[in-house]
Amino acid sequence: MTNWIFVPYYDHGARPYGTWYAADMTTFNGWTQNHYREYDVAFVNVWNNADTLGHTVGGEGLRTSGSIPQAVLGVTALGYPAEAPYDGQWQYYCLSSATLDTSYNTLGMPCPLNGGSSGGPWLQNYDNATGLGYAVGINESTSGSTLYSSPFTSAVSNLYSLVQDDVYS
Repeated sequence: MTNWIFVPYYDHGARPYGTWYAADMTTFNGWTQNHYREYDVAFVNVWNNADTLGHTVGGEGLRTSGSIPQAVLGVTALGYPAEAPYDGQWQYYCLSSATLDTSYNTLGMPCPLNGGSSGGPWLQNYDNATGLGYAVGINESTSGSTLYSSPFTSAVSNLYSLVQDDVYS
């Protein structure tokens, strides 16, 4: 990835928390070389010459599972869908429970978010007032009105442990 930026709570051109530039991005070989869905996750260290992202907007907790559960209750999926009827300029959400979809061997939840939403978080115990919750997966793909994600495993928490203290100034 090159020229990658993160704009928290982007809204039709407004950047209320600034623009954050990627300093370092870490992912799994299982994703970059083989496109295994369970490894479709990356951690990005960002900077903006002001403060840390966590101090500016907060940070999510991380929940992992040992295998694909039969269901994950109370999931909030966030994303910036860009295909009609959306325009990619506003963050939308879905709130539902996710269940095992054996045809994809992943979790699926009813949600109309489409292309452009990829990479958005799946959060449990999400509090809209604080914007905080526990990340359990990401928006991977859609089919009709179903959104899919592989749940985060211990491999994801291990990768996070490797990069969580990397700070760039």
